[in-house]
Amino acid sequence: MNILHITNGDSAVHKMHEAGIKGKILPWRDVLHEGPVPADQDLAAVSSARATHLASLGWIKPEDAASSFRERDALLANAVNCDRIILWFEHDLYDQLQLLQLLDWFSRQPKTHDKLFLLNHDDYLGAIEPAQIRALAGSELPVTPQQLQLAQQLWQAFTYNTPEQLAISYQWDCSALPFMHAALYRLLQILPRPGNGLNRTEQQALQLVGKGISAPDNLFWAYQQTEQARFMGDASFWLVLEELCTGDRPLLGTHGNYSFQRPSGYPYDQSFMASRLRLTEDGQAVLQGELDATALRPLDRWVGGTHLQPDNLWRWDAIRAQLLSP
Repeated sequence: MNILHITNGDSAVHKMHEAGIKGKILPWRDVLHEGPVPADQDLAAVSSARATHLASLGWIKPEDAASSFRERDALLANAVNCDRIILWFEHDLYDQLQLLQLLDWFSRQPKTHDKLFLLNHDDYLGAIEPAQIRALAGSELPVTPQQLQLAQQLWQAFTYNTPEQLAISYQWDCSALPFMHAALYRLLQILPRPGNGLNRTEQQALQLVGKGISAPDNLFWAYQQTEQARFMGDASFWLVLEELCTGDRPLLGTHGNYSFQRPSGYPYDQSFMASRLRLTEDGQAVLQGELDATALRPLDRWVGGTHLQPDNLWRWDAIRAQLLSP
């Protein structure tokens, strides 16, 4: 039988190979909560935009990013020729956005609908033992028309040029995809909050530094403990810290007053490992609600299809579950 497994990344692929899972395994390597995700039904156009963005972060060479996405998309296009397609995804935001993209794509491939299955797991596939992977195999369920329709609507909301549809979709019945409601709620918290202008990750990072956690690696692991469903890798977290450390009025500084620079690769260099972060006066004032971070550093960030900028500054009030327009 010609089986295609699609999962979230290389760690899960490695564990699935160790578990002896039969068939072709395709990792869906994309951090969709980071950077622009255009509203385009042409997968090649979306992939091109995503490859360009990931390369701009220094995570991958431009030519390697472009070829990786082309190879990925070619394997996906061939899925129509498979006997069985099994999606292996976790409960966190990183995975749920990948799942939305795939289900949206498959919703327009009717020849795949009767051979499409989903294993939507509440644990981290890359962290569990191969024996647990083997135990999961065979528990996948057929993807339903309701799931395909919901994913199509949610992907459209995610890639829309304002977060208005996303805020409305958060209120929909998402029971067909049981982890989606919590993932959408966390996605909306990437928007700045009213008052101090920080998003949830930035708020947590500053609070933890204020408590004396100053080494970047310790800070990352402490931040991970604040998430009910961990979704952010360390490379994304270093981007957050770098942004908090830059600008004319940074919110974080370093002991010794040298510039904080995120590592270019792994293993991390000694200067990065030795750096120690501290709150600046502005950082303390922002945490106390005396200053708005968006007034200190002009925001230039994407959430799906929404480009957050000073003249397009949407906010999410998590206490009232309310979107605030510019």
